[in-house]
Amino acid sequence: MDDELDSSSPASGRCSTAFSTIFASVLHGLGSGLIGIFIALLIRNVQIFGFGYDNGGFLDIASEAPQWRRMLCVTGGGLFGAVTWYWLRGRPTHIVSVDQSLQGAKMPPVITILNAMIQDIVVALGGSFGREAAPREIAAMWGGVVADSMGMDSQGRKVMVACGAGAGLAAVYSVPISGALYTIEHVLNWDLSLGTLVPAIITSCVATAVTSHVVEAEGLYSMPCYSYDWPSLAMLLWAALVGPLAGLSAACFRRGVKFVEAYKPVGRAPALFEETKRGDYVWLTREIDGYLMRTEMMVVRKDARGVVLQSLSDYKEETLDESAWQDEQPECDRDWTILLVMPAASLALAILCDDFPSLLGNGRAVAEIAIERKDSLGYFVTLLFLKATITAAAIGSGAAGGTLTPSVALGATIGAVVGETYQWMCPSLAPTQDAPMSVIAAAAFLAVGMRAPWTGIWLLVEFSAQGVRRQDLLAALHCDFDGLVKSKAALGMLLPMALAVVGATAAVSAAGWLWDWLGWPQPEDLLRTLRAQAESADSLQVLELAELSTQASLQCHSPPSKRVRSSSFSDDDDTDSPKRPSQRLTLPHSPFTVAGRSFSCSSDLDLLREYQSEPTHTRTIGKFNTPGSKSDSYLPAIVGSVWPLHSRLEDQRKSSQLNQLCFRAGLFLGTFITISITVGVLVCPDKVALVATASIPVAALLAALQWGCCQETPTSTRSGWHAMVPAKDGSNGETEFKHEGAERSQSCKGFVCPMLLAMLGAAIPTMPWTFDVGQERIVGLVSSCASSFLAAGCGALAFSRSVPAVAREMLLALLASGAAAAAGWAWQHWGGWGQKDCAWPS
Repeated sequence: MDDELDSSSPASGRCSTAFSTIFASVLHGLGSGLIGIFIALLIRNVQIFGFGYDNGGFLDIASEAPQWRRMLCVTGGGLFGAVTWYWLRGRPTHIVSVDQSLQGAKMPPVITILNAMIQDIVVALGGSFGREAAPREIAAMWGGVVADSMGMDSQGRKVMVACGAGAGLAAVYSVPISGALYTIEHVLNWDLSLGTLVPAIITSCVATAVTSHVVEAEGLYSMPCYSYDWPSLAMLLWAALVGPLAGLSAACFRRGVKFVEAYKPVGRAPALFEETKRGDYVWLTREIDGYLMRTEMMVVRKDARGVVLQSLSDYKEETLDESAWQDEQPECDRDWTILLVMPAASLALAILCDDFPSLLGNGRAVAEIAIERKDSLGYFVTLLFLKATITAAAIGSGAAGGTLTPSVALGATIGAVVGETYQWMCPSLAPTQDAPMSVIAAAAFLAVGMRAPWTGIWLLVEFSAQGVRRQDLLAALHCDFDGLVKSKAALGMLLPMALAVVGATAAVSAAGWLWDWLGWPQPEDLLRTLRAQAESADSLQVLELAELSTQASLQCHSPPSKRVRSSSFSDDDDTDSPKRPSQRLTLPHSPFTVAGRSFSCSSDLDLLREYQSEPTHTRTIGKFNTPGSKSDSYLPAIVGSVWPLHSRLEDQRKSSQLNQLCFRAGLFLGTFITISITVGVLVCPDKVALVATASIPVAALLAALQWGCCQETPTSTRSGWHAMVPAKDGSNGETEFKHEGAERSQSCKGFVCPMLLAMLGAAIPTMPWTFDVGQERIVGLVSSCASSFLAAGCGALAFSRSVPAVAREMLLALLASGAAAAAGWAWQHWGGWGQKDCAWPS
């Protein structure tokens, strides 16, 4: 009898485990569905409150709003996101991502919900990034709570968290199959065990059923059903053609987003071991009750053993050597740059949205007009470039959002551009249906962008309602299979989509193989050579210049002996206190480790992980200013590839100062001309942009004159070589010989950058008038002043990252705007021109 009881115990245990897993999955799905409803209602009500209309979709709501209100909502959304994220990310409680939670960290409920709400409020007010990250994070947090409450082991908890990411996606977009595939393929990397499949399917289906009365259940994009007909040969040919183009474009977009993401503001600045001194305050990450918390510590001394830290809460001391310091990754001051760059990116979007209202939001409006071909080919080309740029700018400015729906929008726009051209060049071979051409291109783009082919295909199938109809599936449950037979298993769209996705992935793989076959140098090899040159010169400055000169590459791997796992930079916020160290910014692409856990600089699961074979690598952007030190720039880190690698650090510094001077001169010149003629001379809005653009060539001329004054003077010539001596005193007595051709090439490169920066600075204040924002006079004036104000701050941030320098430049921009307005008012009243010939619209 005892043997029978013992033999039945494992079976009863398995049944109990299976029942608890199913019960947890149903409970998880119900909660995820309620989260989806909350997110949908939050976005809708914020849109109505902000723009003042409630008829139609988001594009209709934004288009009906007055111009001033639309600009105020978009710019205010960026300012709101900057301030709230600046406050939230520097708090003692860490924001834990889904990837960290998969490894065991708990997601704090209040912080996670606040972070998600900020994302969706900014998107609802026009932010150009995806809204899907928010429900995935809250649902993943809810999955961890359910797993912990039911006492699941680490594997069961990981599955529940992963199911939350998929269920959140399924709930907010009503895509149950895609939600389950997202969990299995993208998050859990094809874990096909029964303990994963059952919860993934249950949570996605239950969450979708709960939100079906609030979220659109018949697809995001309205189009006829093409999946019930067999695909034509022309459609298959189109899929084979557009797949590689969309795949390569998606790879470029993904790499571009990862690149700008490496420079995005962080919560707090990591502290450097070698620059930490007695009296500094740092924050260490500790795991308290499963949550990642920051603990403030003070450096009491630094000796041969390492840095001795004292906790400010319990006054306990601990010693960290350099290796332990790198593992702990202490942090110092908050990163204030988000307060400047995010409002600037939002203002740029606000200026553009008057002519391109579909840029607002997560990309659904762009995809709709691309699928329906509502505009011309030139408009779609411009829209494609602007949407990619604005999305990358939003993410690079510090926004925590997704790229799923922007990828769909970009893919559909590529389909519209290439499809329109293909139909014009080869009308006999091109398909006659416009909508499926864009959907097929979007599927290929999304599959490569997510690195999840099956999820990408099914997302587009469900977004465009090209699968088997639900009524046919329900009829099949009652033994009526006529609908399923007529549907042909939705192969009418599945086959072209699959063909396009295969072509996209093959094209990306072939491009990587071709790069290696051509023998082009890898970025890590170039950096290793530069390090060797620096060691032979025995100069740290040469090493810093070499690292600055290679920042334009898309990958910059560090040798294993030099790896640093986190980003490090210092701030000059507290110039009156000597207690804050000055650090250098070093931002990684791959996840880094703090206290034994994996961190990532992105909260977007679609861009979270690189291939596992890629090593950890860093980017050194530059040094922060300290009081009394010279101004170092990280702008040459981006444009430094145009400078010769053998240039001296002093030449690099002079070039940076010249670039800053030319940009400032162009910006203030454009500001003065634009605002002064607006106030006092040309009151016609269509004439302001035309006359204000005269400042652009004038700024280029000023840059050329300034560049000429900064050049070295030749003293002698012999057989094609110049002996160069600095124009000013300070030569070390040595004569440097350069060849004429090399000198001309270097001079040409050194001339182009200041001239372009001056022209860019002059063009910024005229942008509101170029894009018809000036149809309302006060809106145009405020937009020009705000553009000049934020551009001055961003320019100072790019060149110096010094708080006093940023404040000084922004104050000068305000003074220039005020002086221009005063000059225009004086000219209007005493100059004899006045406002007689035309009037502003009411």
